[in-house]
Amino acid sequence: MANNDNPQDEKEKLREIALYNLSDKALKGTVAPYLVENSQLEGENDKTAMDMLYQVSLLQNGFPSGVLDSFTPEELNALLKSRQEGRRYTGVISELTIMRKALGIYNIALGNAKVSDLLALTGNKDIELSDEYSGKYMSELSNGDRAEIEKYFKGSFVDSEVSKARALMAASKVGGLVKKVKKPDEQPDLPTPDEE
Repeated sequence: MANNDNPQDEKEKLREIALYNLSDKALKGTVAPYLVENSQLEGENDKTAMDMLYQVSLLQNGFPSGVLDSFTPEELNALLKSRQEGRRYTGVISELTIMRKALGIYNIALGNAKVSDLLALTGNKDIELSDEYSGKYMSELSNGDRAEIEKYFKGSFVDSEVSKARALMAASKVGGLVKKVKKPDEQPDLPTPDEE
Protein backbone atom coordinates (compact mmCIF):
# COMPACT_ATOMS: atom_id res chain seq x y z
CA MET A 1 0.00 0.00 0.00
CA ALA A 2 1.41 3.39 -1.02
CA ASN A 3 2.06 6.04 1.60
CA ASN A 4 0.12 9.21 0.71
CA ASP A 5 1.93 11.35 3.29
CA ASN A 6 3.80 13.82 1.13
CA PRO A 7 6.05 16.16 3.17
CA GLN A 8 5.42 18.96 0.66
CA ASP A 9 1.65 18.60 1.11
CA GLU A 10 2.10 18.81 4.88
CA LYS A 11 4.20 21.99 4.50
CA GLU A 12 1.49 23.54 2.34
CA LYS A 13 -1.21 22.68 4.91
CA LEU A 14 0.88 24.31 7.64
CA ARG A 15 1.48 27.29 5.35
CA GLU A 16 -2.27 27.76 4.85
CA ILE A 17 -2.76 27.79 8.63
CA ALA A 18 0.17 30.19 8.98
CA LEU A 19 -1.29 32.61 6.44
CA TYR A 20 -4.63 32.52 8.22
CA ASN A 21 -2.93 33.25 11.56
CA LEU A 22 -0.69 36.00 10.19
CA SER A 23 -3.76 37.72 8.72
CA ASP A 24 -6.05 37.19 11.72
CA LYS A 25 -7.10 40.55 13.19
CA ALA A 26 -7.55 39.15 16.68
CA LEU A 27 -4.10 37.53 16.72
CA LYS A 28 -2.42 40.64 15.31
CA GLY A 29 -4.35 42.80 17.78
CA THR A 30 -3.00 40.72 20.66
CA VAL A 31 0.59 40.34 19.44
CA ALA A 32 1.17 43.97 18.46
CA PRO A 33 0.68 45.51 21.93
CA TYR A 34 2.98 42.89 23.42
CA LEU A 35 5.72 43.66 20.90
CA VAL A 36 5.29 47.41 21.45
CA GLU A 37 5.21 47.11 25.25
CA ASN A 38 8.48 45.16 25.17
CA SER A 39 10.17 47.38 22.60
CA GLN A 40 12.97 49.73 23.53
CA LEU A 41 12.12 51.86 20.48
CA GLU A 42 8.56 52.86 21.33
CA GLY A 43 7.72 55.65 23.78
CA GLU A 44 5.03 55.79 26.46
CA ASN A 45 2.56 57.57 24.14
CA ASP A 46 2.89 54.76 21.59
CA LYS A 47 2.45 52.15 24.31
CA THR A 48 -0.64 53.92 25.62
CA ALA A 49 -2.06 54.21 22.09
CA MET A 50 -1.42 50.50 21.52
CA ASP A 51 -3.19 49.65 24.76
CA MET A 52 -6.20 51.64 23.58
CA LEU A 53 -6.12 49.84 20.22
CA TYR A 54 -5.74 46.50 22.04
CA GLN A 55 -8.91 47.15 24.03
CA VAL A 56 -10.83 48.16 20.89
CA SER A 57 -9.51 45.06 19.12
CA LEU A 58 -10.67 42.87 22.00
CA LEU A 59 -14.14 44.32 21.85
CA GLN A 60 -14.38 44.10 18.05
CA ASN A 61 -12.54 40.87 17.30
CA GLY A 62 -12.30 38.97 20.56
CA PHE A 63 -9.19 37.01 21.44
CA PRO A 64 -7.47 34.96 18.75
CA SER A 65 -8.73 31.45 18.18
CA GLY A 66 -6.63 28.83 19.87
CA VAL A 67 -5.83 31.14 22.78
CA LEU A 68 -9.09 31.85 24.58
CA ASP A 69 -11.86 30.02 22.76
CA SER A 70 -13.69 29.23 25.98
CA PHE A 71 -13.94 32.79 27.33
CA THR A 72 -17.33 34.51 27.30
CA PRO A 73 -17.81 38.24 26.57
CA GLU A 74 -18.62 38.72 30.25
CA GLU A 75 -15.30 37.16 31.26
CA LEU A 76 -13.42 39.35 28.78
CA ASN A 77 -15.15 42.42 30.15
CA ALA A 78 -14.25 41.32 33.68
CA LEU A 79 -10.65 41.01 32.56
CA LEU A 80 -10.48 44.61 31.41
CA LYS A 81 -12.22 45.84 34.56
CA SER A 82 -9.92 43.84 36.85
CA ARG A 83 -6.73 45.68 36.04
CA GLN A 84 -4.72 46.51 39.14
CA GLU A 85 -4.34 50.25 39.76
CA GLY A 86 -5.10 50.89 36.09
CA ARG A 87 -1.86 49.20 34.99
CA ARG A 88 -1.75 47.46 31.65
CA TYR A 89 -1.80 43.67 31.45
CA THR A 90 -2.45 42.98 35.15
CA GLY A 91 -6.02 41.65 35.01
CA VAL A 92 -7.21 38.55 36.86
CA ILE A 93 -6.79 36.55 33.70
CA SER A 94 -3.21 37.34 32.88
CA GLU A 95 -3.22 39.40 29.71
CA LEU A 96 0.53 38.93 29.59
CA THR A 97 0.14 35.14 29.46
CA ILE A 98 -2.46 35.46 26.74
CA MET A 99 -0.19 37.77 24.75
CA ARG A 100 2.76 35.41 25.10
CA LYS A 101 0.66 32.50 23.86
CA ALA A 102 -0.52 34.58 20.93
CA LEU A 103 3.08 35.54 20.14
CA GLY A 104 3.99 31.84 20.18
CA ILE A 105 1.27 31.12 17.61
CA TYR A 106 2.45 34.09 15.56
CA ASN A 107 6.09 32.95 15.63
CA ILE A 108 5.15 29.42 14.57
CA ALA A 109 3.13 30.92 11.72
CA LEU A 110 6.16 32.95 10.63
CA GLY A 111 8.20 29.76 10.43
CA ASN A 112 5.60 27.99 8.30
CA ALA A 113 5.16 30.85 5.81
CA LYS A 114 7.18 31.44 2.70
CA VAL A 115 9.36 34.52 2.30
CA SER A 116 7.05 35.63 -0.52
CA ASP A 117 4.06 35.36 1.85
CA LEU A 118 5.64 37.82 4.27
CA LEU A 119 6.31 40.26 1.46
CA ALA A 120 2.70 39.92 0.30
CA LEU A 121 1.43 40.60 3.82
CA THR A 122 3.38 43.87 3.79
CA GLY A 123 1.81 44.85 0.46
CA ASN A 124 4.80 43.83 -1.67
CA LYS A 125 3.49 40.78 -3.51
CA ASP A 126 4.89 41.67 -6.94
CA ILE A 127 8.56 41.70 -5.96
CA GLU A 128 10.71 39.15 -7.77
CA LEU A 129 12.77 37.26 -5.21
CA SER A 130 16.37 36.22 -5.64
CA ASP A 131 17.00 32.51 -6.20
CA GLU A 132 18.16 32.26 -2.59
CA TYR A 133 14.65 33.10 -1.30
CA SER A 134 12.32 32.22 -4.18
CA GLY A 135 9.80 29.57 -3.12
CA LYS A 136 11.53 29.10 0.24
CA TYR A 137 9.74 28.53 3.51
CA MET A 138 11.07 30.54 6.42
CA SER A 139 11.91 27.28 8.18
CA GLU A 140 14.27 26.40 5.33
CA LEU A 141 16.44 29.49 5.81
CA SER A 142 19.56 29.71 7.91
CA ASN A 143 18.94 30.95 11.45
CA GLY A 144 20.65 34.26 10.64
CA ASP A 145 18.60 34.92 7.49
CA ARG A 146 15.38 33.86 9.20
CA ALA A 147 16.03 36.10 12.22
CA GLU A 148 16.82 39.08 10.01
CA ILE A 149 13.72 38.65 7.84
CA GLU A 150 11.51 38.18 10.94
CA LYS A 151 13.04 41.33 12.48
CA TYR A 152 12.17 43.38 9.39
CA PHE A 153 8.68 41.85 9.13
CA LYS A 154 7.86 42.38 12.81
CA GLY A 155 9.30 45.90 12.65
CA SER A 156 7.05 46.87 9.75
CA PHE A 157 4.11 45.20 11.52
CA VAL A 158 4.74 47.13 14.75
CA ASP A 159 5.18 50.43 12.91
CA SER A 160 1.92 49.87 11.05
CA GLU A 161 0.00 48.97 14.21
CA VAL A 162 1.44 51.91 16.17
CA SER A 163 0.33 54.23 13.35
CA LYS A 164 -3.21 52.83 13.57
CA ALA A 165 -3.19 53.22 17.34
CA ARG A 166 -1.96 56.81 17.17
CA ALA A 167 -4.64 57.66 14.58
CA LEU A 168 -7.32 56.14 16.84
CA MET A 169 -6.03 58.11 19.79
CA ALA A 170 -6.01 61.33 17.76
CA ALA A 171 -9.59 60.71 16.57
CA SER A 172 -10.67 60.18 20.15
CA LYS A 173 -9.14 63.49 21.22
CA VAL A 174 -10.70 65.36 18.29
CA GLY A 175 -14.06 63.78 19.13
CA GLY A 176 -13.70 64.93 22.75
CA LEU A 177 -12.79 68.44 21.63
CA VAL A 178 -15.77 68.69 19.28
CA LYS A 179 -18.15 67.41 21.98
CA LYS A 180 -16.81 69.96 24.43
CA VAL A 181 -17.09 73.08 22.24
CA LYS A 182 -19.90 72.49 19.73
CA LYS A 183 -23.34 74.00 19.94
CA PRO A 184 -25.98 71.42 20.70
CA ASP A 185 -27.56 69.79 17.64
CA GLU A 186 -25.64 71.96 15.16
CA GLN A 187 -22.80 69.66 14.24
CA PRO A 188 -22.76 65.92 13.88
CA ASP A 189 -20.66 64.09 16.44
CA LEU A 190 -17.35 62.77 15.18
CA PRO A 191 -16.99 59.07 15.81
CA THR A 192 -15.15 58.08 18.96
CA PRO A 193 -13.23 54.81 19.25
CA ASP A 194 -16.21 53.28 21.07
CA GLU A 195 -18.42 53.89 18.03
CA GLU A 196 -16.04 52.61 15.33
